[in-house]
Amino acid sequence: MKIILFNVVMLFFIDCYAQIPEIVRQQCYPDPLVNSNYQTIAQTENGYILGVGINNGNNASNYHGSADIWIIVTDSSFNTIWERCYGGSDTDNPNEIVKITESEYYIFGSTSSTDGDVQSGNNGFNDIWVVKINIQGDIIWENTYGCPGYDEIRDFILTPDGGFVMIDRIGSAGGDVSQYYGNGDVWMCKCDSLGNIEWEKTLGNQGVDNCVSMIVNVAGNIMMIGTVQQHGGMVDCYPHPGGGDVWIVELDLEGNIVSQYCYGGSHYEFGYSIIEIENGYIFMGETYSNDGDVSGLHGSPGEGSDIWVVRLNEQFGIIWQKCIGG
Repeated sequence: MKIILFNVVMLFFIDCYAQIPEIVRQQCYPDPLVNSNYQTIAQTENGYILGVGINNGNNASNYHGSADIWIIVTDSSFNTIWERCYGGSDTDNPNEIVKITESEYYIFGSTSSTDGDVQSGNNGFNDIWVVKINIQGDIIWENTYGCPGYDEIRDFILTPDGGFVMIDRIGSAGGDVSQYYGNGDVWMCKCDSLGNIEWEKTLGNQGVDNCVSMIVNVAGNIMMIGTVQQHGGMVDCYPHPGGGDVWIVELDLEGNIVSQYCYGGSHYEFGYSIIEIENGYIFMGETYSNDGDVSGLHGSPGEGSDIWVVRLNEQFGIIWQKCIGG
């Protein structure tokens, strides 16, 4: 019988030299055929809350069929306090568990179901599914979001009002999506603490547009990073011809665009993550170029890629950039 193995690892560093991580504690759980692409963990006041996607109901309570979200709440020693499945008779998978308070949590995931715990309907194909639960596992509310085409939730942030902003890659208009430019767009949605949509916005144009992650900066604005292919639509920066550029969009919490920037060369670049530091930002992505904003690529442009790390000032100008690879 397979098992799920969760390791709690503490890393100890002396000066700048990293030692081998020490396993402090580990716990095995009977495996009801886990989908390894969907696993998440968050800390509770007295332990942990674990979430995995499962493909059968062995050893799991309240299994609905096909693929469900399996939630396990444990104490600090990883002993199970309670466990149960969330979902319907079709495919349901978790993306992340986010702590709101000590007693309430959001489960961000996806669903193709229209029954069981999924009572909010379905816009078509595969929707974003957000479930708010208490620490006892009771559903406070649940809601689906998206369009009749595909929806791929990418990231989310909590907002001061107890709600959240999430970004999604969409394949059509309709449902909750008011606009679609074509070839895959970025959809951003702000919801209140009850899951009601306060505003939604499509980012992109008729090229291929993608999003990966976002943060909130010290000014209280949303910083989204992804990839854009061309100028036009709502894209007012100019990607380098020949591929796609790293795309950074800054928006306020009302969904208004504050600024946006493109970085790259004549081949493809992909933006993955961004952090704010003193006097600016650092973003990490991937590049196939060795021109434009990029220098130092290892290998032939257009054929192999490097990790691309870029330091920006507060005005989003490049201070330095570095290609990491071989």
